Amino acid sequence: DRATEQGAPVYSMLIARPFDRKVTIDEDNFHYLAVPSWNRMVNLPADERAALLRDPAARDELRHAVENYNRDPAKGTTVPPPLWKVVFVHQVALPENERWQSRSVAEMAAELGVEPADAMLDLALAEDFRTEFRWRTETPEWTEAVGTAQLDPRMIVGTSDGGAHLARDDGSDWSSYFLRSWVLDREVWSLEEGIRQITQVPAALLGFADRGTVQVGKHADLMVFDPETIGPWKKEFVHDLPGGVGRYQAWGKGVRATIVNGVPIVVDGELTGALPGQVVRPD
Repeated sequence: DRATEQGAPVYSMLIARPFDRKVTIDEDNFHYLAVPSWNRMVNLPADERAALLRDPAARDELRHAVENYNRDPAKGTTVPPPLWKVVFVHQVALPENERWQSRSVAEMAAELGVEPADAMLDLALAEDFRTEFRWRTETPEWTEAVGTAQLDPRMIVGTSDGGAHLARDDGSDWSSYFLRSWVLDREVWSLEEGIRQITQVPAALLGFADRGTVQVGKHADLMVFDPETIGPWKKEFVHDLPGGVGRYQAWGKGVRATIVNGVPIVVDGELTGALPGQVVRPD
């Protein structure tokens, strides 16, 4: 409000999709970069990792490290790691552990009478690191806050960082989640207005006068989807970057085609090989 009053309107991008990220105790885990002891631990070879977790001194170091993650920028990243109330047991490897599925690490620790770090690490160790956890942030408080924030005209629904954090997440499913959850299920927006919020509104704010609407003479950038089935589907961790570097890849459902400048580039999930895109700049 103060910036606008002084003639400098400020807009913010709104992440309207909650975190939903796989958490494993292995080298594919990039969520503990602000927790040096945990980051070193997950990057050890499996046999060394197992030996470390059986070492009482190492456990003492790991036990409360997540809650006390680095908050000093001079010492490295301060991005918070997933905390215990929002980390859930997603998939266990052994039948005797099925009672923990869909329960948070905090709940599991309380029932066992141990610290959350020990509950999580003991389960992973017992299953030879095959346990899959999930970091999910869709709480009632999150839903209320995001439901309110997206109605502010200074919020731009959507997020993209050009792939800078693909090792942690692929956020490209934000649009299918927005259409499914906020538009079609919760009906915060009509379908037409919801689409306008993620097309014409950001295009206009960024100065792309020839994009964001379907009109004669404008560039035909289109996503063709089925309102009955549109939504996020799954994520996979793949090693397809140069040097075998890994990244997350998100898949949606209900998307029939992606069209750039009037030319289909993806049809029913398959690349067509066409490359009609171009670098765009504000007018």
